Amino acid sequence: MDLRAKSQKVFHSVILILVFGTASIFGFYALMLAMINAALWLKAGHTTGYTVSKVAAEYGFADQQTGWAGLQEILDHVLAWPEWTVFAFIAICLSLLGASVWARLDAVKKAERQKHWRDNPR
Repeated sequence: MDLRAKSQKVFHSVILILVFGTASIFGFYALMLAMINAALWLKAGHTTGYTVSKVAAEYGFADQQTGWAGLQEILDHVLAWPEWTVFAFIAICLSLLGASVWARLDAVKKAERQKHWRDNPR
């Protein structure tokens, strides 16, 4: 294996670690927020009330309106979800990205192994 292939392998490994590490952090945060909301609901009968719409408002996406009634109903429904769903969604997207990169790298490794065994039979 030449130096370029080794450095490429290390680069891909670092990228995978960063993607899955970030996904783990977002997933853990979503789980903690969900557990806090569940504990509050079990104890007091209500949650924090912090929804996706409030998170969106903090980042400057307040009062989302569309001209389509059906789309507006879907948007209102999604914006009423608890805030931890945003972090869970990000964690799932990052995990899917990492899994697709991993599968692609695994396919490349498999092709390299097949080429090696084809070129160097026993």
